[in-house]
Amino acid sequence: MLGITGQPLTGFNQGSQTVTTAGTRVQLNTASVPCRVVLITGKLANTGYIYVGDVNVSSTAYGKRLLAGDSITIPIGNLNLVYLDASVNGEGVDYLYAA
Repeated sequence: MLGITGQPLTGFNQGSQTVTTAGTRVQLNTASVPCRVVLITGKLANTGYIYVGDVNVSSTAYGKRLLAGDSITIPIGNLNLVYLDASVNGEGVDYLYAA
């Protein structure tokens, strides 16, 4: 499989992130995790929306709104550049990324 840059992907990793308090954005990953692409999926148990975007993401300013099971694929250089917010406390995402 070729990555966004046309180079072969070297592996996949996964993780999850929870927004503890709705209205308070969190980073997808607080560590510096280089990657080329990330697939973000709303947890199946979610009852509200997850908002995906940059450092300014909120329930009114977001790049993508996800329901339970919805996904978005983002070509990006580091997981810590992606931020999440939620409409319901304790909801979150699972993610799969490739280096």
